[in-house]
Amino acid sequence: MLTVDNMTIQNAEDLFREMGIEGGTTAVANAAATFIRRHPLYSTPPSSKDLSETEIKLLQEGGFPEITDFTSLSENMAIVAGEVGVMIASALSQMEAAHLLSVDESRIRQRISKGTLYAIVGDNNKKVLPRFQFTSTSTLPGLEKVLPTINNDVHPIAIQRFFLTPSEDLYSKELKTILSPRDWLIARYSPEPVVLMAADL
Repeated sequence: MLTVDNMTIQNAEDLFREMGIEGGTTAVANAAATFIRRHPLYSTPPSSKDLSETEIKLLQEGGFPEITDFTSLSENMAIVAGEVGVMIASALSQMEAAHLLSVDESRIRQRISKGTLYAIVGDNNKKVLPRFQFTSTSTLPGLEKVLPTINNDVHPIAIQRFFLTPSEDLYSKELKTILSPRDWLIARYSPEPVVLMAADL
């Protein structure tokens, strides 16, 4: 059986299904491929370690280490593809989001247009909503204040990592730990520090 970094393909299939991705690795791969076709990092693969300003900016936004050679670039692009694939394959459809929030789909489309829900184009050219912005019953408290401050040019993976990565600027005295923006908002702390951080993305 094929093995990648000590994880068998079967283990990956099981993991994705636990996440609610019924299509497994195929769904993730298809989602990643579709996204990368729409948002290519370069018109032709680089033949050396020299990267364009756009490529460097994207990798920096995504929090990747400095690229020193083509192998590193290839590895980082594989990481991007994997994260994008999982993000899209596990995202909520507009119908699912409407059901979760107990609203009509028209309300979901309205919030996407206003920028108070974050959507990306998934398979079949339909907009889907990444799960990082939802709890099991609602959107993150204060989300409607945070999302509109994020520049439209910020890469989706950079946005997802922003919400999920703990920050020293979000220290909880009660919990005695630093929190991610997502956890900070779930804990119902003021969204203002997250708003300020989001504006700097």
